[in-house]
Parts: sequence; structure tokens; C-alpha cells
Amino acid sequence: MRFFDTLYFGGFCQPSKNFNQVCTMHANCCVGLDNKVNDLKFCCKYGEITCQFLAWRNYMSSPRKTNDTLHVLWTVPQNCRMRNSVILDITGKRITARTILVFMAAAAVAGCFIVYNFVYPSGFRYDGLASPLPSCRTTTPPLQQANTTTPPLQQANTTTPSLQQANTTTPPLQQANTTTPSLQQGNQQEDMDPLDKVLKNACMKNKTVIITTLNDAWAEPNSIFDLFLESFNIGSNTKWLLKHLLVICVDQKAYARCLASHPHCYLLYTQGTNFTGEVFYLTPNYLRMMWRRTQILSSILDKGYNFIFTDTDIMWLRDPFPQFYPDADFQIATDQFLADSYSFDNPPNCGFVNVKSNDRTIGFYKFWYLSKYTYPDTNEQEVLNRIKFDPFIAKIGLKVRFLDTKYFGGFCEPSKDFNQVCTMHANCCVGLENKVNDLKALLQVWKNYMSSPRNATGTSQALWTVPQKCSRSDDCKLRGVCEVKKTYFAAVFLFAMFM
Repeated sequence: MRFFDTLYFGGFCQPSKNFNQVCTMHANCCVGLDNKVNDLKFCCKYGEITCQFLAWRNYMSSPRKTNDTLHVLWTVPQNCRMRNSVILDITGKRITARTILVFMAAAAVAGCFIVYNFVYPSGFRYDGLASPLPSCRTTTPPLQQANTTTPPLQQANTTTPSLQQANTTTPPLQQANTTTPSLQQGNQQEDMDPLDKVLKNACMKNKTVIITTLNDAWAEPNSIFDLFLESFNIGSNTKWLLKHLLVICVDQKAYARCLASHPHCYLLYTQGTNFTGEVFYLTPNYLRMMWRRTQILSSILDKGYNFIFTDTDIMWLRDPFPQFYPDADFQIATDQFLADSYSFDNPPNCGFVNVKSNDRTIGFYKFWYLSKYTYPDTNEQEVLNRIKFDPFIAKIGLKVRFLDTKYFGGFCEPSKDFNQVCTMHANCCVGLENKVNDLKALLQVWKNYMSSPRNATGTSQALWTVPQKCSRSDDCKLRGVCEVKKTYFAAVFLFAMFM
């Protein structure tokens, strides 16, 4: 990137000072069509001659001195004033554009400050999860009051007969003082952001947490969420992972149901949006939910937590940690694995990702989220599929790997090895009822496999009986494959017509 010198490419902001080298002159720093036209007519002044439309022609035809210089001066801007053009005149005093902009900015800041203090008074928790809480200052007086018991003890010590009796009151005082750290710790817990609190309670020793999102439709009894939790309980070495599972609820009903069955729940408030019912693919609510999810995951990385994000319609059948790549920053499932975990041609599926918190992933998630403005009305998965080839990814050194469907399968491409499968995703499937039906069938197949005897080689003859109600035609409608097919057949038809 290079910037042009105003010696050659000047303007009203900073005119070129050399007529023998100037290439262009721009009527910048000028507001109003009449002003621009007037000043563009008055180009230069050579001696006493005022040049209008023929200014440059007169300059070109004028004699040069031996050093090839001319005493030519610009007579512009005239109506156009350099930056501080007069736009208002009150009581005879000129008020410039800069003065008014400064005044407007100061008024805006003051207005925002007043509104903020009115809407969010001191001590208010505005995360959408809790009602207004008292300020921390209200906890100080009781501690001070406890300390005020010291003077009576000192007074009691002045009486010799009851000295020993008075001294017996000292231990309770000391005991009262020893409660101060725990009280302070309790106050810190109250002041802690609810998300920080639930992350701290759910994370592993290496600050890794498993995260899923939930709305009311999927939280109904005998629906997706119940099947999701059941998979952890019947999976191979997966039950211990439940204590590290954080459920981010996007509506109040889902939050209430989560609290009834799981210890780590967080209510994600999104102003002006209702995610209670079933959210259909690529609808406005769906897009808002997906991008809100990306935003909250980005903030969790900012807090220094690693995470495994999983859709709730993914069944956890085996501990996946042994199958993760230890050197990768960002690992993601794919609908169809192309035999190379490094290949960016793998179609990503954002329903299952394993992300380490570091500068590379933090920067990547911010870039990913901001890319929604580059590709409006597009979900986060499709945006990821477009930006994965962006030079920014290589520039920050992000290490990306795609997960093999042998371990992380789904209805699009089921795992073919029951002895190694870790998760199964109800992808390539549209409709809550279809998902619930096929996930129940999937878990039944897994239960049969777990109860069946293995042969000496440790293999099993178990076969998936899913998808059933979930069909590839649904996936065609879901992912736009049909549109591609329609385009292909239309092209063939037109080609046949013109041949």
C-alpha cells in the first residue's frame, strides 16, 4: 500500500505547490455543489490575469524561465473554506464545523452517561439472569459493627476481679474476625459475572468445558435434551463428562427445565428475540441464534477457557478426548470426511468443535463474527466455509484440523466402526419429530451393542438402523443441494436446446 504525494495529487485540502509537477487537483474539503463549481472555475492566478476555464491552458502556453519555474499561485479555495468552513453564524460570531462536531460529541457522551445511570443504577446486574442486587457497600456496616465490640472488652479489662471472665470473651471476638475472609469471598462470589461463575464450576483442571445450547422446544420432556443427557449416561466412559457440561439456555423455559436436571445452566439473554419455539433453518430467528452462539463462544475464549461445543442432537457414545489432535487450535466436525484432516475442502459442521483459547483462536473468532456483515443473511457455518480460505487464517497461524467421521459420525456419513465411534450427530435431518425418532433408534442400537458379547478381535457386527425418518431429501432441501441440482439440469436443458 502506498499513499500519493500532494505535490503531484493535490486538492483544496492541501494544494500542490509546484505547477510543473502537479497531476490532479481535487475539490475536496468543500461542501456544496455551487461552492465546488465556483472554485473549480477559479483555478489559478498568473500575475494579474485571473484564469477561469482556460487557466491550465494559459499556464501551458506561458513562457518558462530557465529554471522552468513560474510564479503561479492558486486562488482557490474561495467559497470552499479549508476544513473550518463557516456553516453557522449566531450573534455575529462564526461557528465552524469542527466546533459544532465537538459540541455534538460532548452532548452525546453526556446524554449516554445520563441514560446509562438511569437505566442501570449502582448494583444492578444487567445480564438478564438476575434481578437488581444490592450494592457491595451494604455488606460493610455489619463487619464494622462486629469490630465495635472491642471497646466494651477493653472497659471490662479495667475491672480486676472480672479480668479472667472478661478475657474469656476474647475468643468469640477473634472468631468473629476470622469470618471476615469468608464473608469477603462470599461477596466476591455475588459480584462475579454469572457466566464466569458457571464456567468456573463446570470446567476441568485445564480450563476446558463442554458447552451446548438449548431452547424450550428441544428441552421438552422426552425430547432432544433428555436423549442428549441419556447418551452420556450409557456411553463408554462418558458419564464423568456430565459434570463439565455447561448448558447455555436461550429462553426462560429451557433454563428452568435445565436447572431441574443439570447443575450447570446459564441463561443467555438476547434482547428483542424469542427462541422458545422450534427454530427452522435459515429463518431470521435461526440466524440470530447461530450468530449469538458464535458471539458467546468468542467471549468464553476471551476469558481463557478452552471448550468443546456440541449441538444437543449429538449423542456422546465414547470419550472423544483420545481422538482429538493435540497440536490443533481449532478442530471441527465435517458432514463428509475427505480422508485428509488438513484439507480445507472438507465441508465443516459447526455442530461439533474443539477450540483452545489462545491469541490465534480469539482473533479468528472475532474475524469470523465480523464476517457476518460481509455475508449478510448467511448462517455462521456457511460464512466459515467461505472464510476458511481467507489469507487472514494463514497470517495468524491458526492450526485447523477436520475430524474423521470414523470417530465423529452423523446421519450424513455414519461411523462404520462401533468400536471407535465417539459421537453421532442427527445432521442431514429436518424436523424435531424426525430427529427425536431417529435418535431414539440410534440409542437403542448403541444399547444393544454395549450389551452384546465381543469376539476375540474386539469387533462387533452391529449396524446402524438410522437414518429412518431423517432422509437425504430433507438434507437436500436443508443445505441447498437441490438448488445445485436444479441449476445443473437447467444448464443441460439449455445446452440441449441450442445444440
